[in-house]
Amino acid sequence: QGKRDFYEVLGVNRNADKATIKKAYFKLAKQHHPDTNQGDNQASEKFKEASEAYEVLSDEKQRERYNQFGRAGVDPNFQEGNPFDEGFNFNDFSSSGGNQEMDAEEIFDMFFGSGNRKRRKNRGPRRGADLQMHVRLKFKEAVFGAEKELNLRYQHTDRKTGN
Repeated sequence: QGKRDFYEVLGVNRNADKATIKKAYFKLAKQHHPDTNQGDNQASEKFKEASEAYEVLSDEKQRERYNQFGRAGVDPNFQEGNPFDEGFNFNDFSSSGGNQEMDAEEIFDMFFGSGNRKRRKNRGPRRGADLQMHVRLKFKEAVFGAEKELNLRYQHTDRKTGN
């Protein structure tokens, strides 16, 4: 079942003011509160739905994003704007860079940007980046996940002695 529109959940129109939204929420919260409807899962779900709607519609910024993008606008994973706005350089894929390799994280960052919307400036080695292993996965394993036992051999260097 699809999730209902937040305005519909609270029973208010799109241009309702904060006081109207708050009043509608408190009415629904009182009516469907789990403490007054013990054992009623449907009432509990309606309470959660009303709380989620109120949380978004009572905050001006979230409400603005919701009005513009719908539920995607208030989804924490939603990324507004063009994913390529930071620039995309196809030369990064060229083989002319010698032995320059690119990891999957860097490719995703190029397409979708990093979490803080800034490209990673430090291109130096990252802890653990020198550990690599090739693993064969079937398509379904890659899509749905799989558990594999891996045996990794590596050298440990003592930071004090360098050995």
